[in-house]
Amino acid sequence: MMQERNKLSEKAPIRKSGTKIDIVPSEKLKLSKERQEYLNSMLLEGAFNGNNACYGTVAEMRRFIREGADIAAKAKNEKNRTPLHHAALNGHNQICTLLIKEYAKRGGDIKELIIAKDDEGWTPLHRTAWNGHSETCALLIHEYAKAGGDAKKLIASTDNNNQTALYWAASNDNPKTCALILYEYIKAGGDIKELIIAKNDEGKTAQDWASQKQCTQTKKFLRSMGWLADITENAFIKPFGECISGGV
Repeated sequence: MMQERNKLSEKAPIRKSGTKIDIVPSEKLKLSKERQEYLNSMLLEGAFNGNNACYGTVAEMRRFIREGADIAAKAKNEKNRTPLHHAALNGHNQICTLLIKEYAKRGGDIKELIIAKDDEGWTPLHRTAWNGHSETCALLIHEYAKAGGDAKKLIASTDNNNQTALYWAASNDNPKTCALILYEYIKAGGDIKELIIAKNDEGKTAQDWASQKQCTQTKKFLRSMGWLADITENAFIKPFGECISGGV
């Protein structure tokens, strides 16, 4: 891999104007197919592995982007997942932030990047919720809303089996992540009962999944939430604030 890096290490064109250096937008670069595939693969690999010196630091990934890596590139051999899918799966918040900011700099639609689905219908939010990365969930939801998106739409987005991020958080016994998702849904003006009672293609709710997989803490949490007929943002924080802050 190091030999391949050295072989394909030519720099992207840079315009110098006085003391200011302007990086040529990646979409204007004329890259060979081999070079484009290499840069995309390195960005995908780095996003998955995180700020790891062996696989690419954040600084290196910033360079790959500068040299023309496609931030929205899909890994065809990995169910068409983007670098953001990979970074979100493993809770790499710095990398998620880098990808989102650099995509915006290049005129990309942040909302499309964050709500993009892989071949299974998973968004980056589904991926990170499944692994219980609450902070990454919050980051994605907040960035989506900041870009003008409806956070309720992102949170309620379903995969190919009609399952939301709440399902996947529940399936791995992540009550903190479930709490965060419900909390953000309330903040966005949503009715959490819609998420709690929503059924997948097998007719199961998130609580059913938690029960089936013996996720005791999550089952208890979702059942207690289901008992509340009406709930507000402030009412939610008091009994379940410890979930959001990491107390569970």
